Amino acid sequence: MNHWRTRIGSHFKLTFYLCLLTAAAVGLFLKDAPAAQTSLPALYQWSVIGYYGTLLLLAALVLLPLALFRMTHWLWPLLGWVWLVYLAIDIAVFNLYRFHLDILMVEMFLRDFQGMGIPLFVLLLFALLAVALLALVLWLFISARSGRRHHWPWFAAGLLLMPVTLVINSVIHIWASHYLRDEIAVPPFPTHLLSGRGLCQRATPERVVAHPVSCCLRQSRQCTGPWRRHRTVPACAAKLLAAIRPAINSDDRA
Repeated sequence: MNHWRTRIGSHFKLTFYLCLLTAAAVGLFLKDAPAAQTSLPALYQWSVIGYYGTLLLLAALVLLPLALFRMTHWLWPLLGWVWLVYLAIDIAVFNLYRFHLDILMVEMFLRDFQGMGIPLFVLLLFALLAVALLALVLWLFISARSGRRHHWPWFAAGLLLMPVTLVINSVIHIWASHYLRDEIAVPPFPTHLLSGRGLCQRATPERVVAHPVSCCLRQSRQCTGPWRRHRTVPACAAKLLAAIRPAINSDDRA
């Protein structure tokens, strides 16, 4: 019975730290979001942590029975490591291309890796980062230094704060949507800088100038040819900009 209690404690201890690391990732994304002018928009932006924290908490509760057995209690640390690796990749993709990781990027990585123009040393650095994240997750899960039994109430309080924060985020969002408060009802992540497939679905000059590389990746019909010929994302983006430059010049003259 005692070892079951220890495994349950380690299980939720790791969940608490995954929530903290996810909160740090949210902060990295929010640094590119429009600055909140008042406290309520800032609270709305940061309360999105509760959304992801609640998802992590629900996943931990679903996998809790597996944490009681010796052969399966490693599943949650493994999934937590995969989640952190995904966040690291998403942060890198967003900083480069101004949109989040999706199936398009995965297909490009598998089918046309050279066309992405990613240097080999970048992949090696990221592999080292993945190994470091794995070591961190295992240390948080196993080591007593990451939290002892008398710290468990703090972990429980932090995890219970996640659904409370989610409720706050939902209430603000519903209120802002009902009263059309545009300064609050904005995406908590900076996806409004590149709103998924919709931003470059029709590659207008304004959209391409704002995000040439992103439009190059998104606008597959216009960039299929340039992509294959130029083999790199920046070259494809330059080709797309050159194609719409006459339209920009004509607008300026008008």
